[in-house]
Amino acid sequence: MTAGASLVLDVHGVAVDVRSDHPALAELVARRLAFFSEAASAGDAVRLELRATDAHLVERPEGPVRPVYEPETGEVLYAEEHDALYVDYGRVRALVRAAAGSALVSVLEPVEEVAWAATRPLVTLPLLELLKRRGVFGVHAAGVALDGRGVALAGTSGSGKTTLAVALALAGFDLLGDDMLFVRSEGSEAVLLAFPDELDLSETTVSFFPELEARLRPEALAGAAKRQLDATALEAGVAADARARLVLFPQIASPGDPSAVEPLSADEALLELAPNVLLTEPSSSQRHLEALGSLVRAGRCFRLTTGRDFDHAAEIVRELLERGT
Repeated sequence: MTAGASLVLDVHGVAVDVRSDHPALAELVARRLAFFSEAASAGDAVRLELRATDAHLVERPEGPVRPVYEPETGEVLYAEEHDALYVDYGRVRALVRAAAGSALVSVLEPVEEVAWAATRPLVTLPLLELLKRRGVFGVHAAGVALDGRGVALAGTSGSGKTTLAVALALAGFDLLGDDMLFVRSEGSEAVLLAFPDELDLSETTVSFFPELEARLRPEALAGAAKRQLDATALEAGVAADARARLVLFPQIASPGDPSAVEPLSADEALLELAPNVLLTEPSSSQRHLEALGSLVRAGRCFRLTTGRDFDHAAEIVRELLERGT
């Protein structure tokens, strides 16, 4: 995507019209969304626009607002009176009017200094809200698939889900994504929908898989704590979707301990997934929670404590999938 151009992508059945007036922003967003094909029609597309500016183009909505998510820096607020989601990371802001199908991201120059914030959280949050209103619901999870059977690896940052996803992809699983997936309910089934973004790898993760060092992008994005790896650089398969069969909650084992698994009830799993729902417009928020409920009912749920025995961890996941067939 070039600056000033409109790129309309089919994101799991929703046409998303992505625009930017700045070449660096356009390139970085295009990299994130490279997996998705161009939409056949843009007639009813939602719009995500990123604009570079010397003074912010969006302001906090007037009237009452309430927090719906607490990032490490900044604020994410919802104005019920205006049905607007407002995201403020300082030099990067966004205003999302999801019912109208529009999101504007305002980035103060020089944009290169805030590249990560502008094209990661300030694209992710608007996209989640736009798609949520159209029946495609996000979950903070990595994901893999084996023969069409999907595995969601759900957890907060630092839980080890990216490391586990990389280990499974290198062990022959198809990749769905390393940090975010989408979920759609289809009757009694839940379908995991891929978001095979660039992977963000910590130095610790790279040390576990030294063969990836040469495949990383030369420099991390400005403001990013991790380095980026194109999903295709894993040289693993990439799946567009998969029927949910497992929901795993990774956690890092103590040094020297082997990988191990223990079952979770659907209620326990749903309680852990519930923070994925931004409590904005009530009807779509309720449908989001129901979709997560479908996910934990359709897939057996476990906590997977992951050691450095990645081959063994992959065998555990394979065996859990086989037991569920």
